[in-house]
Amino acid sequence: MRRRSILFASALAPLAGCKPAAERRWSGGWVGADAALGHRLRDLDVRSLPAPAFERRADVVVVGAGIAGLGAARSLLAAGIDDVQVFDLEASAGGNSRGHAIAGIARYIANPDHATAEFAIVVADEWQGRGVASQLMQALIACAQRKGVRSLHGVALRSNQNMLHFVQRLGFVVQEDADDPEQVNVSLDLVPPTSKETR
Repeated sequence: MRRRSILFASALAPLAGCKPAAERRWSGGWVGADAALGHRLRDLDVRSLPAPAFERRADVVVVGAGIAGLGAARSLLAAGIDDVQVFDLEASAGGNSRGHAIAGIARYIANPDHATAEFAIVVADEWQGRGVASQLMQALIACAQRKGVRSLHGVALRSNQNMLHFVQRLGFVVQEDADDPEQVNVSLDLVPPTSKETR
């Protein structure tokens, strides 16, 4: 597996421990969210329901078959707890992810020295050119700085001129990749020049 594949795959996981520093510019919500259905169940007088056809006890009950609920059930099953029941108001699993689109994801992974990190960013085609990548990278850079990362590194395809112009506008330095002529290495120093002199 090549480094590019690993970085791209890692971009699909959420940023851990980082919060956006600035207010978001986009408003929105979950597509297909129906709080009324949940409220109808919440407000139901259970005494008005017919007697159940059967009753069954379970060791663990997970309420909600979204990504988190399914992940929790899978982890429990992998840990050897096999009496797990998952309940959801919807007819199919997936929760909010069923009608939800992610505009983009930016992620960094700290190297063992915790001073440097490799980053990756992915923006859905329909969201490109709308400022999503800039906001994601600004949040990622701010998060990395707060965590003490001194420099970010990544790779980009030499043919991806949009990406190369984008990272250069952010201050990244572009260098040849000696191992792969089809890609270049990009890096950004996160430590202000005055701070380097005192360290």
